[in-house]
Amino acid sequence: MYDFILASHLPANATRYDVYRSVPDPADSQWMWAIWSAVSFASSISSVLVLLAVLSSPKTRASPFNLYLVALAIPDLVFGLSCAITCALNHSRAAYFSVVMCEWQAWYDMFGFSGSFWLNALVAREVHLLMSKTSELAFYRPPSRRAVLCKCACMLGFVGFICSWHLWGVIPLRAMPIRGLACFPLDYNVESTIFFWVVFIPAAVAIPIVYNIYVLVLCLKYNLVKVRHIIPRRRGLSAGASEFGLSTEAMAQRARQERSLTLFFMRILISMVLLWVPAALLSLVLPFRSPTVAWIGGTVSHLQGIVSAALCLTKPDIAEATADLLRCRVLWGTQRVVVLAAKEPIQDLCPVGQDAGERGLPALLAPCDHGQRECM
Repeated sequence: MYDFILASHLPANATRYDVYRSVPDPADSQWMWAIWSAVSFASSISSVLVLLAVLSSPKTRASPFNLYLVALAIPDLVFGLSCAITCALNHSRAAYFSVVMCEWQAWYDMFGFSGSFWLNALVAREVHLLMSKTSELAFYRPPSRRAVLCKCACMLGFVGFICSWHLWGVIPLRAMPIRGLACFPLDYNVESTIFFWVVFIPAAVAIPIVYNIYVLVLCLKYNLVKVRHIIPRRRGLSAGASEFGLSTEAMAQRARQERSLTLFFMRILISMVLLWVPAALLSLVLPFRSPTVAWIGGTVSHLQGIVSAALCLTKPDIAEATADLLRCRVLWGTQRVVVLAAKEPIQDLCPVGQDAGERGLPALLAPCDHGQRECM
């Protein structure tokens, strides 16, 4: 089915294409696939837990930012569940199950890799807009839940399209096993290598990674996550009021909440970089001949779903929804979100301030535990 070479038999002048075809001893492949299958299954369970926790809680799913977390869990779930099945089948046969399965694995490997970064780029854009509006004391209207779902669906469709290039037969990419362990869209000669690094990798992962880093640098450079820069200190204003007639204490509260939100999504981005980039380096870029090194890199990437779920649990509303889910205290009904200045729910928070909405002032956020008029 595939022209493999035992890693111990690689010649001294082996090309990178020969290293791609090198495989570990069959006994080593067995335990490598077994561990990958177990880790992938645990990762998929973690992703399902986040999905159910958010969707089962009316309060939690009312937040558009939490719907981004649902979207981010989809590539992790597809990757984890598919890899658990693929590695189990390979382990049962002590070899690759089929060429069709390899083609599928090449697609879902890239979908899990690329989808995570492109979706996080969507989140980074929204968080950057939120922090910029806060810094300028301008009104921020969050995206509606329908808009979030539409954007995420379009993004996942775009990623799925890119990841299918190796299936077309006219683009210089092939689904091939890396070190005999996992299939991936790979280059196979000089021309395809140029296409792989100049077109495919930028379209799949490099562009969203660069954009995410750009937003992170902007937030740090312009202090968009610093609370003290949100509170205006202009001449003629009292210590307890801003130029908009809103309390600086309320503005500081909004700034702290948005700073927390920004740092939360940035932690998810950093975790993706720390998990996926080493896997790509050890498997594709660095000239290691040992299949074990490539397997270690792949094992790190298989932890993505578990790490992302753990980070989601650091968000208080997600943690509460997960606890309710595990205790079987789930409310599937509809819950209204109380607001004053906005006509759409902003997370599980709502604005405060005297007639803020009517005066076109920036919405200040506070927990929805006070009685105001309702918004459908």
